Amino acid sequence: LFDKCLIKKMERYNLNKVGSGLQDNTIVDRSILSTCFEENDDIPYYFITDEIAAKLKTSPQSVAKVIERLSRSGYRASKTSLDKRGFKTDAGIKEILTLLQ
Repeated sequence: LFDKCLIKKMERYNLNKVGSGLQDNTIVDRSILSTCFEENDDIPYYFITDEIAAKLKTSPQSVAKVIERLSRSGYRASKTSLDKRGFKTDAGIKEILTLLQ
């Protein structure tokens, strides 16, 4: 789901279906579409907060907090549609571990 035009079409389709009163299992959760649209699709890999926390021997931080800290440090970061606990960033693992200590 990295085609931004397709995602926008799906959002418009959802709006039409929700407003029509029709019961249809093809309606996609708006938050999933939003995550797909905002995802850094040029970064091919992602990290999971639980795995980062295990390496640091700490409790997992929220994805939102991790993204905020990475962004404030000048890295690109976004949620990933592939895992609710995952995030994409152009920071390397060493930088991530240092920032989240």
